[in-house]
Amino acid sequence: MAWGLKSMKKASLSTTILSMDFLQKEAIEGWTNRKFVDYFGLYADACFANFGDRVKHQITLNEPLKISVNGHYIGIFAPGRNEKPLIEPYLVSHHQVLAHATDVYI
Repeated sequence: MAWGLKSMKKASLSTTILSMDFLQKEAIEGWTNRKFVDYFGLYADACFANFGDRVKHQITLNEPLKISVNGHYIGIFAPGRNEKPLIEPYLVSHHQVLAHATDVYI
């Protein structure tokens, strides 16, 4: 992504900070861990700092429903979990909302 942005400074670009393929280390348990909200804030801050002058609109989360339901209830999308289908999708959704709120203030 970065190489293409260098030549497009005057374009009106939109990018997504997070899609379903965001790296989720097992050590921090991804979106099921509240600390992931803070990590995502640091990641978003780095994206804004490095690409903010070239990207007019940055979307914080892409398809959060698919991450929470398909990734943590059904288990067909990353990270492919379904160990606690009655808890994790709600926990993940809550953390996604907190992460989005955090990034709005960056």
